[in-house]
Amino acid sequence: MSLNNKIEELRKRFEEALELLKRRDAVQATEELYKVAENSIKILSEINGLPEYEKVEQEGTWWTKLLDKAAKRLRDIYGEELIDAWTTAYKFHQKGFLKNNSQ
Repeated sequence: MSLNNKIEELRKRFEEALELLKRRDAVQATEELYKVAENSIKILSEINGLPEYEKVEQEGTWWTKLLDKAAKRLRDIYGEELIDAWTTAYKFHQKGFLKNNSQ
């Protein structure tokens, strides 16, 4: 998928999250926002040619520790807000995932 298509998909997910919030579906909205955060890390890693992106190219998949490493490296480029957003999104995702699987 081209970078432009990835960015367009990101926009669509974000708009969907906003719609879910308007409908007061906070659980689904946080899942969409997590995907926005995750995909943002992936896109920015690609744009900046991070070693983590190169590893994904070799291995064919992202995993959580690799996303964390990329987010920390991106913090050095874009600032502390980036890592704060990633950490918050991941915590909401983790809590939602655990809650949904315990029911």
